[in-house]
Amino acid sequence: MVSWSAADHNLDDVIAEYGPASITFGDPHARSAKTLAYATDDRQAPFVAFHLDATESVAALLAVRLNDDFFNGWRFTPRGMEA
Repeated sequence: MVSWSAADHNLDDVIAEYGPASITFGDPHARSAKTLAYATDDRQAPFVAFHLDATESVAALLAVRLNDDFFNGWRFTPRGMEA
């Protein structure tokens, strides 16, 4: 996951790689800003959230949060580092 988030991706890439989100926070429209969150039945597995920004075509991935540690769990894409 860390190496995957080292490159720029968009909403379509996230869904193609990880499937439909467990929950979507924000507008479901493809161009709108949103957070896609993924959880499993395994309570030991980390909660993963993909944070996407609005664009004119498809929402762009800015960051991935890999666990519940709000301050240390972030991995930014190159586009996210520019934002």
